[in-house]
Amino acid sequence: MNKTNKALLFAAAVALAATTLGIHRADAARACSQLNAPVCAVKKDGSKQTFTNASCAAVEGARVLHKDSCRWVACVPGRSVCAIDPTTRKPATYNSLCTAEYYLATVISEGKCRKG
Repeated sequence: MNKTNKALLFAAAVALAATTLGIHRADAARACSQLNAPVCAVKKDGSKQTFTNASCAAVEGARVLHKDSCRWVACVPGRSVCAIDPTTRKPATYNSLCTAEYYLATVISEGKCRKG
C-alpha cells in the first residue's frame, strides 16, 4: 500500500471514528496532525487548499484531489493522469496533474485511463 492510500485510509478512519464515536472536531483535528503527507483538496466552498495530510482534509470536509501540494502556476502539458471528472463522475485522461487539478478532478493514477 503506497503512502497516498495509507493517508486516505487514515482519513477515512478518522472521519468514521468522529462520526461513530461522536468525537469532537477539535479531537479529530489533533489526530490529523500526526502524519506529514501533503495533499491538495477542494473545500466545500470550491477553493483549493494544501492540507498536511488527507485526515486534515477530511476534518474540514474537503475532497482530496491528489497527493502533494496544490499547484498555483499556469498548466503546461506534461505527464498524463487519469482522474474522476467531477461533472460526469467517470474516469477521464488529463494532459497533466495541473490540468486535472484546475478542473477539480480527483486523480486515480498516473498515465492515461485504461479502457474497459
